[in-house]
Amino acid sequence: MAESFSEQLDVFTHRATESDVLVEVCDMSRGRVRAFRGQLRGPYCQRAKTLPASFPIGRCQCDEKVSQCATLLVTEPCYWTPELPMLYDVELELELADGTTAAWRHTLGLRRWEIDGRRLFWERRRIVLRGIVAEDCTSEILPAAAEAEVALVVRDPDESFMQRASDLGVPLMADLRGYSGDLTPKLLSYAWQPSVALVLVDDRVASAHYKPHAVKIGCVFSPACGFAAADWADVIVIELHETERPPAWAATCAKPVIAIRRGEAYAELAEARRGCDRLQAVLAPQFDLAGYFV
Repeated sequence: MAESFSEQLDVFTHRATESDVLVEVCDMSRGRVRAFRGQLRGPYCQRAKTLPASFPIGRCQCDEKVSQCATLLVTEPCYWTPELPMLYDVELELELADGTTAAWRHTLGLRRWEIDGRRLFWERRRIVLRGIVAEDCTSEILPAAAEAEVALVVRDPDESFMQRASDLGVPLMADLRGYSGDLTPKLLSYAWQPSVALVLVDDRVASAHYKPHAVKIGCVFSPACGFAAADWADVIVIELHETERPPAWAATCAKPVIAIRRGEAYAELAEARRGCDRLQAVLAPQFDLAGYFV
């Protein structure tokens, strides 16, 4: 079985426009990788016909003390969205520190997933996330989630689950609260998965020696907590009990706020999706939030 380098290489996009985007692949392996080269090929999508093209990744000589990046320009990019989950294949030939070589392949979605003040944007279009907290779920839930157009909060999802979600266009909030391992490789693996919209963590994120550019971090509060700035967080997530409302500061917080109301169980995801709409209606007009989960 080929070794996975998704926890050792970072990937991110910048200067994204309609006509082109810069993609960077960076070595974060601390000397494990000596050099790499390869190609990016795509896009591919299960829901649309595409005309794939190839983009070479020039040889990047790595340094164990300073991270090194290979940069490529992708023209006429197709960005990943839940409606059209466009994917690209990355094929790399890696020269390893022990003198051996390894061929590694991974799929990648070009992200245009942005935060502007209190709002979330996918492909320059404002979105409001709606979804469910999925306890002990398996990949069998994903086709139904795609059909119901819901996002999922999933505790520590594995790579195959995230990949399937990326294929189907299901946004995920990966819940890493309470995770006791090293956060850095986890966050690096999420950078390769366009389905991962947010990662929920506790304040241990400050202990990670590196935070990938593509990963958005959510900090979780309860209504009983006073507001804390949480400068390291991109998004504020508030957990509510059945009849609770968000605290008043959530209406004016400068960052996007997502509400999760626990309580009622739903037999079908379509009904859960309607439950998100009801939660939004109950909290309006005081709260105009970036997401509603049940």
